[in-house]
Amino acid sequence: MELTIGEALQQGVAAHKEGKLQEAERFYRAILTNQPEHPDANHNMGVLAVGVGKVIEALPYFKIAVETNFNVEQYWLSYLDALIKLNNIDEAKSIFAKAEAQGIRGQAFDQIERRLNPNLYNKEITDLSSLLDEAAYLRERGDLLNAIKLLNNNFKYFSQDAKFLSFLARYYLLDDDIDRASIYLNNAKKIDPGIPSIGWNEARLYLKKQQLPFAIKTARLNLDKYPEVVEGIVVLASCLMMNNDLSDASRYLDKAILLDPTYSEAFIARGTINLQQNNIQTALNDFESAYNLKPHLKHIYSTIINLKIQMGQFSETIVMLKNLLEHDPNNEEYYFNIGLCNSSLKNMDAAIDAYTRALELNPR
Repeated sequence: MELTIGEALQQGVAAHKEGKLQEAERFYRAILTNQPEHPDANHNMGVLAVGVGKVIEALPYFKIAVETNFNVEQYWLSYLDALIKLNNIDEAKSIFAKAEAQGIRGQAFDQIERRLNPNLYNKEITDLSSLLDEAAYLRERGDLLNAIKLLNNNFKYFSQDAKFLSFLARYYLLDDDIDRASIYLNNAKKIDPGIPSIGWNEARLYLKKQQLPFAIKTARLNLDKYPEVVEGIVVLASCLMMNNDLSDASRYLDKAILLDPTYSEAFIARGTINLQQNNIQTALNDFESAYNLKPHLKHIYSTIINLKIQMGQFSETIVMLKNLLEHDPNNEEYYFNIGLCNSSLKNMDAAIDAYTRALELNPR
């Protein structure tokens, strides 16, 4: 009697556990003949390959497994472990970031992260300004969780420093961890309630709690106390944007940029308003100003790319995308957009090459 796929998988797993590898492979291959993207069969074939030292051959199986069902933690762990075994650290970091983006968390992933970043948790920074700068850089390039871990690794040095605690509270707010953010913010207030950042983070906390009137009131009170602090102006503008007071928000952002033309967050906020008002070229100018100030601001890349394509700036977009690929060589979205731009420029061979590479990276 012919086995169902479920029965074949059970027998394959049983044979695998008993060390009958050829028999296990026969069951897994039978499943893949009928369902080439079956996630368990692909994952287990990868595990078999790693077990006999064929780590490179395991990679395509693991890749299909995580792309077919990205919610299974073990698929990601096996894929990452294989990449690390092959010393493909850059690719492993890229896959790790994708796993984090899918919400994969846990102790096993922390251990993988230590293998990928052996110096991250051992780094001790006793100068507060240097620590905050490094954490800010990690956050801005899209590594919020690593930024939080770096701060916590040095918590012992600054546990009684109100500025540090307020800074940590903000990062937990960015991670949507309102409870922890509230704890650190309250501790900061007990130590020194007069620090400006505490007020701004209270406003941000009210925003997270969707208590908009309190957020606006808190931001205004703090701006009255510290009228020239650009961070505070941008926080109030963000509150006004949430309240759909776009004209007032834009006025405050103009003031912030006038006070500090290097404050990238103000350009991003103003660009967002211009985008909402369909001022496409003006929005693009603002986002590009932020990018020129801080090229590592990863979260604005897609916005700039989409706006440049919308404005027909295809050649410029290709140049930007190729620069981004130097730091993220396995990003299928970048190759897709290179294909789109080349297609628009009638460079069909280059477009096909880019689309082909995108499909190689992500067949789905």
